[in-house]
Amino acid sequence: MDGRSPPAIAYGVTGCGPAEEAEFSRWYQEVHFRDALSAGVYSNPVLFHHAATTVPPDEGRFLATYEISSRSLEKAVEAFSSSVPQLQRDYDEMKGRRVFGGWYMVRHRSFSIDSPKPTNSLLAIRLACSDEAQSAEMQSWFRDLCLPQAVKSSSFHTSSLLERSAHQPAPRWEPPTRFLALFESALGRPSDLKPLYMDVVFDLMRPECARVLSTSTFHRVSPLRSSSSPAC
Repeated sequence: MDGRSPPAIAYGVTGCGPAEEAEFSRWYQEVHFRDALSAGVYSNPVLFHHAATTVPPDEGRFLATYEISSRSLEKAVEAFSSSVPQLQRDYDEMKGRRVFGGWYMVRHRSFSIDSPKPTNSLLAIRLACSDEAQSAEMQSWFRDLCLPQAVKSSSFHTSSLLERSAHQPAPRWEPPTRFLALFESALGRPSDLKPLYMDVVFDLMRPECARVLSTSTFHRVSPLRSSSSPAC
Protein backbone atom coordinates (compact mmCIF):
# COMPACT_ATOMS: atom_id res chain seq x y z
CA MET A 1 0.00 0.00 0.00
CA ASP A 2 0.98 3.65 -0.38
CA GLY A 3 3.42 2.93 -3.19
CA ARG A 4 5.48 0.36 -1.31
CA SER A 5 6.29 -2.98 -2.94
CA PRO A 6 6.49 -5.82 -0.37
CA PRO A 7 6.89 -9.32 -1.84
CA ALA A 8 3.88 -10.61 0.10
CA ILE A 9 0.89 -9.47 2.14
CA ALA A 10 -1.60 -10.85 4.62
CA TYR A 11 -5.17 -10.07 3.58
CA GLY A 12 -8.18 -10.57 5.82
CA VAL A 13 -11.86 -9.79 5.31
CA THR A 14 -14.04 -9.97 8.39
CA GLY A 15 -17.50 -8.99 9.55
CA CYS A 16 -19.65 -8.69 12.64
CA GLY A 17 -23.16 -7.70 13.60
CA PRO A 18 -24.22 -4.11 12.78
CA ALA A 19 -24.44 -3.25 16.47
CA GLU A 20 -20.82 -4.29 17.02
CA GLU A 21 -19.23 -2.54 14.02
CA ALA A 22 -18.04 0.59 15.83
CA GLU A 23 -16.46 -1.37 18.68
CA PHE A 24 -14.98 -3.94 16.31
CA SER A 25 -13.37 -1.16 14.26
CA ARG A 26 -11.92 0.41 17.41
CA TRP A 27 -10.55 -2.96 18.57
CA TYR A 28 -8.93 -3.59 15.20
CA GLN A 29 -7.07 -0.29 15.27
CA GLU A 30 -6.18 -0.02 18.95
CA VAL A 31 -5.63 -3.65 19.97
CA HIS A 32 -5.43 -6.13 17.11
CA PHE A 33 -2.93 -4.26 14.95
CA ARG A 34 -0.55 -3.89 17.89
CA ASP A 35 -0.81 -7.58 18.77
CA ALA A 36 -0.46 -8.76 15.16
CA LEU A 37 2.74 -6.72 14.75
CA SER A 38 4.30 -8.13 17.91
CA ALA A 39 5.55 -11.29 16.16
CA GLY A 40 7.83 -9.19 13.96
CA VAL A 41 6.44 -10.64 10.72
CA TYR A 42 3.93 -7.98 9.67
CA SER A 43 4.39 -4.26 9.06
CA ASN A 44 2.34 -1.28 7.87
CA PRO A 45 -1.16 -2.55 8.73
CA VAL A 46 -4.05 -0.75 7.04
CA LEU A 47 -7.75 -1.03 7.83
CA PHE A 48 -10.40 -0.49 5.17
CA HIS A 49 -14.19 -0.46 5.32
CA HIS A 50 -16.40 -1.88 2.59
CA ALA A 51 -17.84 0.99 0.58
CA ALA A 52 -21.34 -0.50 0.24
CA THR A 53 -23.98 0.74 2.66
CA THR A 54 -25.31 -2.80 2.89
CA VAL A 55 -22.50 -5.36 2.63
CA PRO A 56 -23.35 -8.48 0.59
CA PRO A 57 -23.80 -11.59 2.79
CA ASP A 58 -20.72 -13.34 1.36
CA GLU A 59 -18.46 -10.35 2.11
CA GLY A 60 -17.43 -8.45 5.23
CA ARG A 61 -17.35 -4.84 6.40
CA PHE A 62 -13.65 -4.88 7.32
CA LEU A 63 -10.54 -5.48 5.24
CA ALA A 64 -7.13 -5.51 6.93
CA THR A 65 -3.87 -5.72 5.00
CA TYR A 66 -0.39 -6.29 6.42
CA GLU A 67 2.88 -6.19 4.53
CA ILE A 68 5.37 -9.07 4.77
CA SER A 69 8.96 -8.20 3.89
CA SER A 70 10.33 -11.75 3.95
CA ARG A 71 10.58 -13.40 0.54
CA SER A 72 10.36 -16.79 2.26
CA LEU A 73 6.68 -16.81 3.04
CA GLU A 74 6.93 -20.28 4.56
CA LYS A 75 9.32 -18.99 7.24
CA ALA A 76 7.15 -15.93 7.85
CA VAL A 77 4.06 -18.09 8.33
CA GLU A 78 5.97 -20.36 10.72
CA ALA A 79 7.20 -17.38 12.76
CA PHE A 80 3.71 -15.92 12.99
CA SER A 81 1.93 -19.18 13.84
CA SER A 82 2.81 -18.99 17.55
CA SER A 83 0.77 -15.79 17.85
CA VAL A 84 -2.33 -17.17 16.15
CA PRO A 85 -4.05 -18.93 19.09
CA GLN A 86 -4.16 -15.81 21.26
CA LEU A 87 -5.15 -13.59 18.35
CA GLN A 88 -7.96 -16.02 17.50
CA ARG A 89 -9.24 -16.02 21.09
CA ASP A 90 -9.25 -12.23 21.13
CA TYR A 91 -11.04 -12.19 17.80
CA ASP A 92 -13.68 -14.66 19.01
CA GLU A 93 -14.31 -12.51 22.09
CA MET A 94 -15.09 -9.60 19.77
CA LYS A 95 -17.69 -11.80 17.98
CA GLY A 96 -15.88 -11.41 14.69
CA ARG A 97 -16.76 -13.47 11.62
CA ARG A 98 -13.95 -14.36 9.26
CA VAL A 99 -15.10 -14.25 5.65
CA PHE A 100 -11.94 -14.71 3.67
CA GLY A 101 -8.21 -14.27 4.05
CA GLY A 102 -4.73 -15.63 3.73
CA TRP A 103 -1.11 -14.97 2.84
CA TYR A 104 -0.53 -13.86 -0.74
CA MET A 105 2.64 -13.57 -2.81
CA VAL A 106 2.88 -10.74 -5.33
CA ARG A 107 3.23 -12.21 -8.83
CA HIS A 108 3.01 -9.05 -10.93
CA ARG A 109 2.78 -5.34 -10.11
CA SER A 110 2.61 -2.06 -12.03
CA PHE A 111 3.12 1.50 -10.78
CA SER A 112 2.10 4.83 -12.26
CA ILE A 113 4.88 7.24 -13.19
CA ASP A 114 4.03 9.51 -10.25
CA SER A 115 3.80 6.77 -7.62
CA PRO A 116 4.11 6.66 -4.60
CA LYS A 117 0.75 8.03 -3.56
CA PRO A 118 -1.50 7.22 -0.61
CA THR A 119 -3.90 4.33 -0.96
CA ASN A 120 -7.11 5.99 0.18
CA SER A 121 -9.38 3.51 -1.59
CA LEU A 122 -9.06 0.07 -3.09
CA LEU A 123 -10.70 -2.03 -5.79
CA ALA A 124 -10.30 -5.73 -4.92
CA ILE A 125 -11.15 -8.60 -7.26
CA ARG A 126 -11.13 -12.21 -6.07
CA LEU A 127 -10.40 -14.77 -8.78
CA ALA A 128 -10.55 -18.56 -9.08
CA CYS A 129 -8.42 -20.49 -11.53
CA SER A 130 -7.37 -24.09 -10.85
CA ASP A 131 -6.08 -25.19 -14.26
CA GLU A 132 -2.34 -24.52 -14.54
CA ALA A 133 -2.38 -23.76 -18.28
CA GLN A 134 -5.24 -21.32 -17.81
CA SER A 135 -3.47 -19.85 -14.79
CA ALA A 136 -0.44 -19.06 -16.94
CA GLU A 137 -2.68 -17.43 -19.56
CA MET A 138 -4.46 -15.35 -16.94
CA GLN A 139 -1.21 -14.19 -15.33
CA SER A 140 0.18 -13.17 -18.71
CA TRP A 141 -2.93 -11.11 -19.40
CA PHE A 142 -2.63 -9.32 -16.07
CA ARG A 143 1.10 -8.71 -16.49
CA ASP A 144 1.00 -7.48 -20.08
CA LEU A 145 -2.35 -5.69 -20.31
CA CYS A 146 -4.57 -5.38 -17.27
CA LEU A 147 -2.16 -4.05 -14.64
CA PRO A 148 -0.23 -1.62 -16.89
CA GLN A 149 -3.47 -0.29 -18.41
CA ALA A 150 -4.92 0.42 -14.98
CA VAL A 151 -2.06 2.67 -13.85
CA LYS A 152 -2.08 4.61 -17.13
CA SER A 153 -5.35 6.14 -16.01
CA SER A 154 -5.57 8.86 -13.40
CA SER A 155 -7.62 6.57 -11.16
CA PHE A 156 -5.02 4.06 -9.93
CA HIS A 157 -1.40 4.46 -8.90
CA THR A 158 -0.59 0.79 -8.18
CA SER A 159 -2.05 -2.47 -9.52
CA SER A 160 -1.06 -5.97 -8.43
CA LEU A 161 -1.85 -9.62 -9.03
CA LEU A 162 -1.24 -11.87 -6.03
CA GLU A 163 -1.41 -15.65 -5.57
CA ARG A 164 -2.36 -17.46 -2.38
CA SER A 165 0.53 -19.16 -0.63
CA ALA A 166 0.64 -22.93 -1.04
CA HIS A 167 1.76 -23.05 2.61
CA GLN A 168 -1.73 -22.05 3.72
CA PRO A 169 -4.52 -24.06 2.06
CA ALA A 170 -7.92 -22.41 2.22
CA PRO A 171 -10.36 -23.75 4.82
CA ARG A 172 -13.16 -25.84 3.35
CA TRP A 173 -15.75 -23.17 4.08
CA GLU A 174 -13.88 -20.45 2.20
CA PRO A 175 -14.36 -19.74 -1.53
CA PRO A 176 -11.47 -21.05 -3.67
CA THR A 177 -9.76 -17.68 -4.08
CA ARG A 178 -6.39 -18.48 -5.58
CA PHE A 179 -5.68 -15.00 -6.96
CA LEU A 180 -6.30 -11.43 -5.87
CA ALA A 181 -6.17 -8.41 -8.16
CA LEU A 182 -5.74 -5.18 -6.20
CA PHE A 183 -6.00 -1.69 -7.66
CA GLU A 184 -4.91 1.13 -5.33
CA SER A 185 -6.15 4.68 -5.67
CA ALA A 186 -5.58 8.05 -4.02
CA LEU A 187 -9.23 8.91 -4.68
CA GLY A 188 -11.37 9.29 -1.61
CA ARG A 189 -14.60 7.99 -3.19
CA PRO A 190 -14.40 4.22 -3.74
CA SER A 191 -17.71 4.25 -5.63
CA ASP A 192 -15.85 5.94 -8.51
CA LEU A 193 -13.37 3.09 -8.95
CA LYS A 194 -15.48 0.26 -10.31
CA PRO A 195 -17.06 2.01 -13.32
CA LEU A 196 -13.79 3.76 -14.13
CA TYR A 197 -11.99 0.53 -14.85
CA MET A 198 -14.15 -2.58 -14.63
CA ASP A 199 -16.63 -1.60 -17.33
CA VAL A 200 -14.03 -0.19 -19.72
CA VAL A 201 -11.13 -2.63 -19.58
CA PHE A 202 -11.52 -5.53 -17.21
CA ASP A 203 -14.91 -7.01 -18.09
CA LEU A 204 -14.58 -6.37 -21.82
CA MET A 205 -11.13 -7.86 -22.31
CA ARG A 206 -10.42 -10.42 -19.57
CA PRO A 207 -9.91 -14.04 -20.66
CA GLU A 208 -12.60 -16.58 -19.77
CA CYS A 209 -10.17 -18.43 -17.50
CA ALA A 210 -10.17 -15.46 -15.09
CA ARG A 211 -13.34 -16.39 -13.18
CA VAL A 212 -14.41 -13.52 -10.92
CA LEU A 213 -15.74 -14.50 -7.49
CA SER A 214 -16.34 -10.98 -6.22
CA THR A 215 -15.54 -7.34 -6.94
CA SER A 216 -15.45 -5.00 -3.96
CA THR A 217 -14.47 -1.42 -3.23
CA PHE A 218 -13.10 -0.22 0.10
CA HIS A 219 -12.23 3.11 1.69
CA ARG A 220 -9.35 3.59 4.08
CA VAL A 221 -10.05 4.00 7.78
CA SER A 222 -6.69 3.72 9.53
CA PRO A 223 -4.02 4.95 9.48
CA LEU A 224 -5.32 7.95 7.55
CA ARG A 225 -3.04 9.60 5.00
CA SER A 226 -3.48 12.64 2.83
CA SER A 227 -2.35 12.87 -0.78
CA SER A 228 0.51 15.10 0.32
CA SER A 229 1.94 12.60 2.83
CA PRO A 230 5.13 10.87 1.65
CA ALA A 231 5.22 7.09 1.53
CA CYS A 232 7.54 5.29 3.90
